[in-house]
Amino acid sequence: MPPPPISVVLFDLGGVVCPFDPAPRLTRLASLSQLPEHEVQRRICESGLTADFDRGRYTSAEWHEIVCKELGINVTPDEFEDLMLSILTPDLEVLALVDQVRTHTRVAMLTDNPPLLLEAIPHRFPELLGRFDPMLFSFQFQALKPSAEAFERALARLDAPAHEVLFIDDTAANTEAAAALGMQTHHFTTAAALEAELRARALLDR
Repeated sequence: MPPPPISVVLFDLGGVVCPFDPAPRLTRLASLSQLPEHEVQRRICESGLTADFDRGRYTSAEWHEIVCKELGINVTPDEFEDLMLSILTPDLEVLALVDQVRTHTRVAMLTDNPPLLLEAIPHRFPELLGRFDPMLFSFQFQALKPSAEAFERALARLDAPAHEVLFIDDTAANTEAAAALGMQTHHFTTAAALEAELRARALLDR
């Protein structure tokens, strides 16, 4: 039996469209602050500050100020942006698949990320422009995946029924939560596996 029809393919960003490696950023912040890496991790991530930023509780300027204060560092806004976003690199193989899918159906994005990333896309990640309609960010919804609120608000913005949305994410908890709401899902592992999934669903050029 063929899979149900899809009206929207919804991509995650970090780990799918853009592989990411936070280790160099942690090392750089530790060097600048003269703090151990585990202490940087505790102050910025384990404390909940990063999640609060992704939820939209701070502007980019406020986040810059908070991180500098917490770590005792002094960097310019441009240097801060580079530090925070250098962990992401667009995957050209996945973007090529996105372009093919767009010829068959609508493509959108849902990502747990802060205003800093959205503001930086035009000059830092121009490859993403024009490929996703729309680009949905957690800070816009004040909710993070895998919460039901994040997916429900995304579906409302997409104006699409859950069963017509194929959600692609590299985190199993996220795809499981989406599936619980009736969305079709693919747990991303590699571009090759994603290509096979999309081809099986007739969402790629033959």
